[in-house]
Amino acid sequence: MTETTRLIPDGDGPPSGAAWLRPGLVGFGIGVLAAAMAARALVRRHLRRFRSAVERARRAERLAEIGSMTGGLAHEIKNPLSTIGLNAQLLAEGVEDLEIAEEFRAPLLRRLSALGRARLSGCGESSRTSSNTPVNCGLSRGWPI
Repeated sequence: MTETTRLIPDGDGPPSGAAWLRPGLVGFGIGVLAAAMAARALVRRHLRRFRSAVERARRAERLAEIGSMTGGLAHEIKNPLSTIGLNAQLLAEGVEDLEIAEEFRAPLLRRLSALGRARLSGCGESSRTSSNTPVNCGLSRGWPI
């Protein structure tokens, strides 16, 4: 073999051939494996956080929809109650102007006044009393009108 074709000198030098690369490759392989395991753990943690954030966003969206629906329902309930109250007030004014006996007028005015008071006290802006219990708006009772 000539000097130019010989890759590794004879004697005390490194081992001949690729045998000296094996310990380095084993260490490199272990390092790659450890890095892959760490990367997998990081990816799993990030995926868990992402899924948790998505679930929180879904929950928040559902609660927003429920809030919007509740607001619309409250609006739909309050509008007819306001109309009833206004009509009761107009009816009371009309009863006052009627030319009927006082014995018939007084009970009508009392009933209309009771209807207005029940609407204002139980179904206005706040539907709870100071004890934080629901107020009966008089809708389940049969009002004697």
